[in-house]
Amino acid sequence: MDLNLIGSIIALAGGLIAFLYGLYRSMNGVGALYFRILTFAVGCFTLGRLYEILYTICFGELTALVHLGQLGTLTMSIFMMTASRGTLDYMLDDRRREMRKYRLIPIIFPVVFIGVGVCIHLVGNEDSARHLIAGVIAIVMMITVYFEGKHLIFPDEGLEFAASMRITNASSLVFNFVAYAMLSAFIADTPVVYLMMGVISAICSVTLIISADKGVKKWQA
Repeated sequence: MDLNLIGSIIALAGGLIAFLYGLYRSMNGVGALYFRILTFAVGCFTLGRLYEILYTICFGELTALVHLGQLGTLTMSIFMMTASRGTLDYMLDDRRREMRKYRLIPIIFPVVFIGVGVCIHLVGNEDSARHLIAGVIAIVMMITVYFEGKHLIFPDEGLEFAASMRITNASSLVFNFVAYAMLSAFIADTPVVYLMMGVISAICSVTLIISADKGVKKWQA
């Protein structure tokens, strides 16, 4: 039984539901760019899992060091970073000095993020080239995790929509952790971890889009 394949199928199912729902809402009432970017982020992740499934079915076990599935994970995080840094951050943080602590505390999130990745890598494959690829992807994802963590703890100061987006920020933060854990589990050859993360990613996909939909409604109100 290929646990990696099962994990990818479960992740694909959740991602596809979330992506199709996001597209539907984008075309029927939700005009916010923030919501659409998150929808495309989930879409990228979903396409990555689809590639892994099709490759495994057509050619057997997926063992390639670099493949399009990993690119889907990377672009997912880039889209999330764009939504968070390019849209939400400018509305929440006016760069006042007294808010400096809320810019420094979130550094703990990328530190924990890379710690999780290192732990998973240490239990499996020792191929340094594989770990180098994962490290490059981690750099991008750490930036995303920082901003998601920042918006999770940043005071909303009367901005009602900001408080309503906390579930979305938390879902996106966990999603990045899980997506990188899946990547690390694949590289480290720990299929049980990959399967577990596949289940969690499916839940995160749906939670992210539904919560963003509800949050944006208040945003646009």
